[in-house]
Amino acid sequence: MTYYLYRPEISSYQGESFRINERDALSKLGIKYVDTSIEIPDGKKVIVISTSYTKNEEIVESLSHANIALWIHPNSGYDNFSYKFIKEAQFPIILGNEIRANAVAQFYIQSLLNHLGKIPITKEWDESRRFRRNLLNEKNVLIIGKGPIGSKVGHTLETLGSRVNYYDPYQDKSHNKKYFAQALNTTDILIMACSLNESSHHIINEEVFSLLKEEIIIMNAARGKLIDGDQLNDFLTKNRKAFAIIDVFEKEPIEFATFKHLSNIKLSSHIAGVYNGINEEIINFEKNIIREFMQDNTLSKYENAQMKNRLKGNLLI
Repeated sequence: MTYYLYRPEISSYQGESFRINERDALSKLGIKYVDTSIEIPDGKKVIVISTSYTKNEEIVESLSHANIALWIHPNSGYDNFSYKFIKEAQFPIILGNEIRANAVAQFYIQSLLNHLGKIPITKEWDESRRFRRNLLNEKNVLIIGKGPIGSKVGHTLETLGSRVNYYDPYQDKSHNKKYFAQALNTTDILIMACSLNESSHHIINEEVFSLLKEEIIIMNAARGKLIDGDQLNDFLTKNRKAFAIIDVFEKEPIEFATFKHLSNIKLSSHIAGVYNGINEEIINFEKNIIREFMQDNTLSKYENAQMKNRLKGNLLI
């Protein structure tokens, strides 16, 4: 049986060389890599590979003449998928969390350690032996989301002595609004590690900011819309001892000049999940899934990565 593979677009950081390498690697599996949906004959089976900017419903419509057999989303974020889309899909949709989980977790740890105290480098022996830093074993950490990334970050910080709490109502029913408010009151470091949906949109809002310590460290490398950007700006303006490390924004690309009046914020360009070798990891991930799918349509090894398992109630978590 011949499968066609259709990737509508690639991510901006990948470059055209990635598409060439991906085409070469996946074509060796015996599938036909096409650039447009009109190249696919009527009734043929199609594998779709998407990005976080893919307009999924439009892709499905453009492939109405064919038969979508598998959808691969080799990204961590999936807020461009609707609950309805996942619920009604007649094909498996595989999420690529594993590709970036370690990199994003390291971004949090690396950024935090760098903020708490840079290692002093001297050209000769320093008799004072000064190393000014704040220790993690003195910090209360609240991680919003206890998925692959949140768990990795939490485990690392616990190893270093931090007192780590989680807020994840999907994994623990006791995590209600009262629990959340109480946890916020004692938090020194707030880390965003949850997905974006209707319940988490602007989960960090004016009410939450009113509960935070004046010296809070806020970190977000998950999704920009988890935090109300205007309220963050206002909070940091009023609380100069607070600090924010922000890698994602409500609208991207963003003008960093929006925060130019603030000295207590560190900005980066949605880079937490990007690393040397990511293109090869993405291609290997796709190869492994397609190879197993062609051998066993159940994709049993990827049960935890199937997006149908992220449907909880009326939400996609």
